[in-house]
Amino acid sequence: MAATCVLDECVANVMTCTAAGQTCNDPNTSPATTGDWTCDCVAPSTGSGTAMAATCTQVGETCECNAPSTGSGMQAAATCQLDECLANGMTCTASGQTCNDPDKTVIADWTCNCVAPATGTPANGGVATCTQVGECAANSMTCTAAGQSCDDPNTMANAMTCTAAGQSCDD
Repeated sequence: MAATCVLDECVANVMTCTAAGQTCNDPNTSPATTGDWTCDCVAPSTGSGTAMAATCTQVGETCECNAPSTGSGMQAAATCQLDECLANGMTCTASGQTCNDPDKTVIADWTCNCVAPATGTPANGGVATCTQVGECAANSMTCTAAGQSCDDPNTMANAMTCTAAGQSCDD
């Protein structure tokens, strides 16, 4: 009986497969057949690549978030994200305030926030109560009625800067 030669191409090519998280298989180890080794996807994925890494296809269910939320999960619940300011931001801007959604994975945490120099505590799910300063204290309604914020560059703090320097502050 004659000796039989074996050429397992995976010995030389296994790193191509393992680097892609796949297994190497040489279906015919005869030295007369070369280039037939494959990289095979690991279950539950499917796919095979001859003499190269495979393109794997995921199998199983995919959980998708319902619009307007975004996100998906493969064989698991998705982590859904929703910027509530997309739907509720007009509530804030109509009052000259900004909308903030601090955590896109939490529902009903959006706030309306005062725009400086106005101050106030952010309001969860509605318009904040803002305290205006300077001329905005008397005139901010003109701006907020148009969905704008009021800014008085010459507030009391600015006037103090002038008087501390021995100057007068003209508004």
